[in-house]
Amino acid sequence: MACTDSGGPPIPTDNPTILIYALAALVVLWLVFAMMRKLFGIAIILALVGGAWLLWSNPELLENLWSRFG
Repeated sequence: MACTDSGGPPIPTDNPTILIYALAALVVLWLVFAMMRKLFGIAIILALVGGAWLLWSNPELLENLWSRFG
């Protein structure tokens, strides 16, 4: 089965263009993963602060947890 032309731009075959595209893709991936790592760290800190606030504002819950796990 022959591949038909989709009408899009041709895929570059020269090495410098392919290297530039590969480097651009690596930079984009690095930025995405760096942001995801930072957002994950912020989410963990917010969860810990929220849990501490929940226990601080509900002493009955804190006593229940201490009696169960302490």
